[in-house]
Amino acid sequence: MTLAAFALAAALQLQSPLTPPQAPAAVTHGTARIIGRVVAADTGAVVRGATVLVQADTLATVTATTDGDGRFDVPRLGAGRYRIRVSKSGFVTTSFGAATAKAGGLVLAAGQSLDRGDLALPRGGVLTGRVFDEFGDPVAGVSVQALRSSYINPGNRRLATEAATETNDLGEFRIFGLRPGQYFIAASLRRMQLAVADAGAPAARFAASTQGSAPTFYPGTSNGSEATAVAVVAGRETSGLDLRLLAVPLARVSGTVVDASGRPPSGMFVWLNPSRSDGAVFSSAMIADLDALGRFSVPNVAPGDYRIDVESRARMEAMARTGSTGIGQDFSGPDHQSASVPVSVNGQDVDGVTIQIGRAARLSGKVTVDGMPPAAEDVSRATVTVTSTYPGLSATLNAASARVNPDGTFAVTSAAGIRMLRVHGLPDSLFLKSIRARGVDVTDEGLDVDREDVPDVEIDLTVKPTRVVGTAKDAEGAPLRQFSVIVFPENSRLWTVMMNRVVVAQPAASDGTFSVVGLPAGRYFAAAVESLVDGEWAEPANLEKLRATATSFKLGDGEHKELTLTVKRQD
Repeated sequence: MTLAAFALAAALQLQSPLTPPQAPAAVTHGTARIIGRVVAADTGAVVRGATVLVQADTLATVTATTDGDGRFDVPRLGAGRYRIRVSKSGFVTTSFGAATAKAGGLVLAAGQSLDRGDLALPRGGVLTGRVFDEFGDPVAGVSVQALRSSYINPGNRRLATEAATETNDLGEFRIFGLRPGQYFIAASLRRMQLAVADAGAPAARFAASTQGSAPTFYPGTSNGSEATAVAVVAGRETSGLDLRLLAVPLARVSGTVVDASGRPPSGMFVWLNPSRSDGAVFSSAMIADLDALGRFSVPNVAPGDYRIDVESRARMEAMARTGSTGIGQDFSGPDHQSASVPVSVNGQDVDGVTIQIGRAARLSGKVTVDGMPPAAEDVSRATVTVTSTYPGLSATLNAASARVNPDGTFAVTSAAGIRMLRVHGLPDSLFLKSIRARGVDVTDEGLDVDREDVPDVEIDLTVKPTRVVGTAKDAEGAPLRQFSVIVFPENSRLWTVMMNRVVVAQPAASDGTFSVVGLPAGRYFAAAVESLVDGEWAEPANLEKLRATATSFKLGDGEHKELTLTVKRQD
């Protein structure tokens, strides 16, 4: 298999390393329906021609378009939970409800006709500007991204691309439909970057590279920490955001890979993967073969932080052949060896890197339900997944999972490093209670895996989860039907834990009630808000702000708690 096939496997990083991929089921032709109307959030005017996508928790979807009165009608739906996603040019694409089996949302019974009422669609903001080269001439075909620092889920902060476009022949760009907030703008020539041939060359000497480019951030820096944030206001255009592309010196990363005995391994190759701490990926992974002496060389590397991942050709061939990241399939056997080491590039060649690959550790143990062996049918589709805390493609390459046996036992291989364990494919009645290894609770802190096997992993599930239910009222005491609830622990250190189980948010059900199930025992706050802003509600600053007016409560193992919350109008 060629390196091009391996690059295909790299594209699989777009799948989440945390959840096994699922095939969408066919839309059920049932007897329920959802109707409603889409209006502009700022004026209340009806929104015609909006696309309304209704998605079930099986991932089945059906779409409709609003008519001249802004109304939509989605019939022939089966009983179940649904989420509505509404989009329209000039507005912010917005989701309503939830589509997870263990969350609330728009719940339909067979034959039910649910009137969702008015769905308020926020008007988007616009960013415009021009991009010039180092001589002050406009550049066409430049990729311009609007980046927003946000939490893709609680405890997992990323600088993510909210929207992107390309410049026209005048170097102009226009990015629209943006949510209000603070954004960074990054521009880069994806197809052909003019870059200084080497660190010592005169600035006038350039060499063409097709390996990707370091971005230029507004107002004109290649260092993301020096970028200036731009405020986006709903329904307004922010213009004059001009920036000049910077010529960036490219470098070489080279070294040698050896096995535990110091000899060059066979059947291995090297990935150089972007690894910014904020999770932003501005360039593709670069791949290099090893020669007979175990040497590798990766040219044309832009400044930045990377991880050098050494993987077997056989495992990557399996990934490319199956179209899977490896989640749900353990491509690494007991003899699998790999390595993952960090490297920083600042424009100077990085030579002489020595990397020693090592065997994967075998993590084995058992899954129990409230301390007892599980029923075979409860774990018939379950997998134990091991993921790293690295951002980007390195997390995917270092992930593995294995099926749980009918008796609850499992065994999965893991590369060295801090690893998080989770169980997927469980029935709705089972919830994670705790994970212990080496006699220590590693549920939320992760397991430090070295090259030694870990034979005593205990994953305990429960059929008696905690449950927090309740309603909300407005400041005048009137009951509310449309609101969202955010639950978070009193201990702020837990707000940013990876694979977070303790910071939860969801919209209320159609009857104005909420139900949060499966929280670990502890002390919490609960706050009712008018709406959830994707990427912002889990920000520590937002949680700290909510703390002052939220309702505090204590939750014991398996306890049910009922709350009445008051919605506080958000500034």
